[in-house]
Order: sequence, then structure tokens, then C-alpha cells
Amino acid sequence: MPDKIETKVYKLSTLVESSSEEEVNQLLSSFSCEKNPHVQNYLHHKAI
Repeated sequence: MPDKIETKVYKLSTLVESSSEEEVNQLLSSFSCEKNPHVQNYLHHKAI
């Protein structure tokens, strides 16, 4: 049986309103998506 993967859902606008840009960038940089590297690149470099 595979290990359980922890998943969290965040609304980007709420994060930006309640946290510093640096904190949001740190959170987004932890996102990983091997199946769709374009999504990962967007969140790491362009989302904010």
C-alpha cells in the first residue's frame, strides 16, 4: 500500500493578502508536480 500523501489546498489571493510575498513564495516553491512541469514552473516563477 503506498504512503499517504499530505495535500493542502490554498486560495492564492488569500495567501497573498494574509502573508508576505516571501512567505508565499516559500510555500509555492515547495510545490512539486512531476506529471505537469508547466504547472510547477508557473507556481514557482509566475503565480504572484
